[in-house]
Amino acid sequence: MLHKKSTSYQRRPGRLSSAQKQAMHDSEFLIASSDRKIINSIADSYDQCIVEIGFGMGDHLLNDVKNNPQHLHVGIDLYQAGIARVLRQIVQRGDKNCYIICADASDAIAEWHAGSI
Repeated sequence: MLHKKSTSYQRRPGRLSSAQKQAMHDSEFLIASSDRKIINSIADSYDQCIVEIGFGMGDHLLNDVKNNPQHLHVGIDLYQAGIARVLRQIVQRGDKNCYIICADASDAIAEWHAGSI
């Protein structure tokens, strides 16, 4: 039996402003999906780890981060403009309970599962 991999559908990346590029490049809160050690080491300090897949421009994610500081939030998305916006907002607000992964969610979860996160 042939199994087809699920596909994520997404807006095209478009162009990023210099501020957006800077946010993507410099942020300590943007991690690779293979960096599960970072999440594992941080997650112990929180009540729960909440994963939001496909957060778009990040309004819901940012609201949850602000209203639930006792939880670690991990956002997974491919939309770079939204990722840059969330990264800039969490730095401006001083949030420490949110990390972002720029990857296809099915790939990120497969990597975590392989590493027994």
